[in-house]
Amino acid sequence: MKFISLGAGVILSTMLLACQYNAPSTTSVSSSASAETASIQELAGTWHIESIGERPVIDHSPARIQFLADGRVNGNASCNRFSGTYSFVDGKLAISRSLIATKMMCLPALMTQEQHLFEVLPNAVSVTIVNGIVTLHDEKNVQVLKAALVD
Repeated sequence: MKFISLGAGVILSTMLLACQYNAPSTTSVSSSASAETASIQELAGTWHIESIGERPVIDHSPARIQFLADGRVNGNASCNRFSGTYSFVDGKLAISRSLIATKMMCLPALMTQEQHLFEVLPNAVSVTIVNGIVTLHDEKNVQVLKAALVD
């Protein structure tokens, strides 16, 4: 019985080590000429927002953003749904300053988080995608938003 447990432990350890050896996949999009240029298809998708600015979102927050390949953006800002347009040309992101949103009331903390998202989101000008995490930065390279790709 000890040999079976020892053998299972060796096999499990080997499998875990093999899983950890994957090299990270990085796609970077920014306004600098040396950065790799990602396609709009890599940005297109639904992303669960993990932080707005440097602040993590409230646990179990419904905050998400979806970039569609046709230049539309929509999502849930924490309480209300929103939509608008964006452009992604030559590695430069531009999100419309005139996003439209529903007008529901939620808990004050969610409303504050949502207001912060609406304030900073139009400032995003560059995109970095690393291992299914998208990070948007403003022109001073300050983080605007970080989100994980939704499967």
